[in-house]
Amino acid sequence: MDLKEMKLLLAEGVTLEEYEEMESKGIFKIDSVERFKPLKEDYVWDEDKSIKWNKDKTEKHNEEGKEQYLRRKKECRKKELLKDKMLVQAFANEYNLYEERVDEAYSYAYREGHSGGMEEVKGILHDVLELYLEMSKF
Repeated sequence: MDLKEMKLLLAEGVTLEEYEEMESKGIFKIDSVERFKPLKEDYVWDEDKSIKWNKDKTEKHNEEGKEQYLRRKKECRKKELLKDKMLVQAFANEYNLYEERVDEAYSYAYREGHSGGMEEVKGILHDVLELYLEMSKF
């Protein structure tokens, strides 16, 4: 799913059930970005060309590779943030709470459970929101 589609979904609003279904289908799968490995400065592209030509070509290759890596990494991060916003929105809709409150609870849940994976984070978020609703009855 590209950024434009994710932004549209976020604007339309997502229920928790829809979010879970999309996640189970792998719609939110974000490809990992392989780190760019620059070539050594003395890399030889063409033995018939000058040392300067080879050096300039290597320098250009390394600059372009680094820029492309950073661009892909930035796009992946944007997708991750949109996915997180959709999850917050889905929980806000499910619990009939403001997104700001759910976002605070999500931050806590993420800190506490991200090492156990997103299922752990969602479980903690669910527990925190249930506790909040129970406490707000008093």
